[in-house]
Amino acid sequence: MRTFTNLLYDICTVLGLFREGENPAHKRKSTNFEMHQKFWDQRYNAISRIIDAEGVYSQEQRRIIYARYEHFYYMMNSYPVHSTLKSEFLRSYCLRTFGVIFLVVDIYNTYRPENDSAFYYHIYNFLQKSYCPCLDHSDTESDEAAVKRYLREYLAELGFNKEDFHENGKLYALGKYTGTIRRDNGKSKSLMKQYIMSIKNEYKKDYREKKLDKDELEKLLRNIDKFYNAFYSLSVLLDIQRKTKILQSLAYYLRVLVRKGLWTHGLYGYAEQYLYDFTSLDTTPYAKKLLEMFYKFENSAEGTLARYNVSLDDKSQEYIARLKDLVFNINEKNGCDDAYLKMIISHFGQLQNEAVHVTSCYGTLAVYICLIRKNKINDVLHHYDDMERKGLFAELPSGYIRGHYRCFGQHWRLK
Repeated sequence: MRTFTNLLYDICTVLGLFREGENPAHKRKSTNFEMHQKFWDQRYNAISRIIDAEGVYSQEQRRIIYARYEHFYYMMNSYPVHSTLKSEFLRSYCLRTFGVIFLVVDIYNTYRPENDSAFYYHIYNFLQKSYCPCLDHSDTESDEAAVKRYLREYLAELGFNKEDFHENGKLYALGKYTGTIRRDNGKSKSLMKQYIMSIKNEYKKDYREKKLDKDELEKLLRNIDKFYNAFYSLSVLLDIQRKTKILQSLAYYLRVLVRKGLWTHGLYGYAEQYLYDFTSLDTTPYAKKLLEMFYKFENSAEGTLARYNVSLDDKSQEYIARLKDLVFNINEKNGCDDAYLKMIISHFGQLQNEAVHVTSCYGTLAVYICLIRKNKINDVLHHYDDMERKGLFAELPSGYIRGHYRCFGQHWRLK
């Protein structure tokens, strides 16, 4: 949950959504889940108003999409992955990968060519520029240089006079500031607004002094606002890049979607159906297919995670699946007798191969269930506390096992 929480706070930070007096670091560290939920609930509509001000999707639909993001995170975390890699690394890798998939699909679905003031408009166009860094092009400019070039080209496209950017020109400060593309986007947005207001006042002064007619003034003011929209959205994109290093992936996969469209039975097709099908009450099956397809590829010879994959024998897989069912019915002895549990404990205790790293915890889980059935709760809690003290929870493999260990500690302590 901590990883997902930090992701949401990162989004609020790069969009400049922390209010004056709020302490982002303090909020991140809080263990009060209700406080986190309240904060997100207050910001979801604000995020929607930024990324989809034109209402391609309604506020209600956006909230459904956000809820599906969160649900997918839980599904991703509970998906069983047997690997020599630490679960924290796996979680970050998967979150980054699916973050690219979901963001690309949202850009692709929300973009409208006629909405040149929309948040995604310039991101969509920038990511397709030949000079934008991309996975299949190694000779492009740096991230910041590419954004500066795009903004310079856009200023020229809007028809601003070059003379206005000279030292005594009305746009000098704007051009100089654009050339820096500063890192702190909250301050960046605020400072740019100050520059914009100052520039508008200069042109309004020209209008009052009869140096501009009304049509010229209105066109200039519109174009200044358009430029601000471009600057803001691309500044956000750069901030995301600084935190995640996903710009090249975004550019590559957006180009693929623009060129080929959404293939229904591909990763992006399943993501689109899972997130944006508002006619189905339950789109979870698409999320399951998305996860299955992703891990099938990752465990193939071409996959990044394949070399770290741990192969389990059929009996181990059977026992792991059986334990998952048992945890939800610990006191149901008809579901599995003690003899069967002892077979599970013995099986995992005898394994002496690379799988031990990811299977020993399942043997421990079977021991917990045996002890709980015998009402030896204190023995379970003693072992649980010992694991927590030694920091062993961080070593647990990805999948349901992590959540169940946590639930044991909380549930039986309350008992």
